[in-house]
Amino acid sequence: MLEEHEQEVPNIHNLITLYGRAEERLPDEETIDVDLLERLNQLYIDARYPGERGLMPEGKPSQEEGRGFRAFAENVLDTIRQHLQEKK
Repeated sequence: MLEEHEQEVPNIHNLITLYGRAEERLPDEETIDVDLLERLNQLYIDARYPGERGLMPEGKPSQEEGRGFRAFAENVLDTIRQHLQEKK
């Protein structure tokens, strides 16, 4: 989305930072759950940059939580794809 709007794309994995950069480009009716982004950050960044591999403060997420995280991430991706299609 940033690239589409000729914005610099930072070489980072922090979802909160990336969302902050892209948020102004999303339609007003689209909202992203920032708390879930933070939870995904805890999973991904900690797993990518070792420490407690893929753990959250309360421990490893359940399969149900994992499915919820995946559904959330897919929804975010669909929202962005839809926005980019509308721009063309």
